[in-house]
Amino acid sequence: MQILVSLSSIRNTVGAQGLTLLDIPPFLKQHDFTGLELSDRELPSFSPAFSRQLRESCAAVDCRLIFDVNCDLTYAEPTRWQQEVNYVKQMLNVARDLGAGAVRVCLGGQSFSVQKLWKARRAAHLEEKNDRSPRKNLTSALLLNRWVLRLAHAVRRTLPATVTALEEKMVRATSALIDVVPLAARYRLPIVIENHWGITSRPENIIAIIDAVKSPWLGACPDFGNFPRDVDPYDGLKTLAPKALHAQAKSARFCKDGEEKTIDYRRALRILRDCSYDGTLTIEYEGGGRDLEGCIRTRALILKYW
Repeated sequence: MQILVSLSSIRNTVGAQGLTLLDIPPFLKQHDFTGLELSDRELPSFSPAFSRQLRESCAAVDCRLIFDVNCDLTYAEPTRWQQEVNYVKQMLNVARDLGAGAVRVCLGGQSFSVQKLWKARRAAHLEEKNDRSPRKNLTSALLLNRWVLRLAHAVRRTLPATVTALEEKMVRATSALIDVVPLAARYRLPIVIENHWGITSRPENIIAIIDAVKSPWLGACPDFGNFPRDVDPYDGLKTLAPKALHAQAKSARFCKDGEEKTIDYRRALRILRDCSYDGTLTIEYEGGGRDLEGCIRTRALILKYW
């Protein structure tokens, strides 16, 4: 099992220690993590030159990399839909330059969408990427990411995971992925879909999309903690695990004995193991306090039960 850390999960440590993105791969290896997962929002530049720098920083310490792409592939308006498809292809080029091992793509589709709050910022971000220092840009992205995470968590706790025009949105997302997957295959870059919100809130929707695309380069990314209230998380994991090409281990609060308060790690990991999964697993610590310590405690749970 390769245990990675999401960049957003160590934002407090990154800020306190003044780390740039290029500093983070050796920093994680010093703390015995296998790799890093970061999103397009957190990348200070999409230029090939910066991508090569980060790739070299990862390669120097054998740090694996997973790259997340934030988009919405469910738009009904053809021009907006095509813009999102083109953006995913652009990010596949970035992921190839980074040497990423997989690309996690958010499909969107929720009426109240955190993704939409990023549209104006992303347009400005694309224009400014070569004009801002990596440290300033990374700090800004992480601070905003914390705000977005808090908003997303509040929404998920209070609103049902309902999606209007679900069938039409699934058709559009499926069409987008059919268009994108050949490029992923050419680059030998697996694309993974997480149970994340919108049309991918329910595991059966993810499986339906994967089965419709019919490509070995498209799979699932089961997340231990993202299922809506009316979905049993362990049933959801059982649905997604056979199609898993990547996985994410959520954590936030721990009991005195080291167990996570809301997720049964023994049970969740057994589900993955029973499907012979032995790939990458990213820790997503979303609790307060010392975030690096939270990631280390989460890793201890994974190693205890794997």
